[in-house]
Amino acid sequence: AASTSAPHPTPANATPARHANEPRALIGPHGPWRDRLTEDQDLGVRLLNSGWRSEQSLEITVAQQGLNSLRRLYRQRTRWSQGSWQALSLLFTSRRPWCPTRGRPTWIRCGI
Repeated sequence: AASTSAPHPTPANATPARHANEPRALIGPHGPWRDRLTEDQDLGVRLLNSGWRSEQSLEITVAQQGLNSLRRLYRQRTRWSQGSWQALSLLFTSRRPWCPTRGRPTWIRCGI
C-alpha cells in the first residue's frame, strides 16, 4: 500500500514542484503536465484529490531569477492567474472534500 504522506511540501501557485516519483505515478498515464499553465498547482491539487496530505513549511526558501521588465512580470502574473482559474475545474470534479476545516488551502491565498 502506498503512503499518503508526501515527503516534501506540496506546492501551490508559483512555487517550484518538489515531489517524489511515487505520487507522480498515481496521477495517471499523462502525468501532471497536461495543458495547464501552472503544472505545480495542478499536480498539488491532483495529489490532494488522490488522498495525499499537503503541508506548508515556512522554513524552506526558494531562490529564483527576477524579471527585468514590467512587461515580463505582467505576463508571468497573468499566466499564474490563468493557471489558478484552470485549477478550479479540478475542485468541481473531486469526489472527496480535500479542503481542511481549519483554514483555507494555500493556493487560494496565492492569487484566486
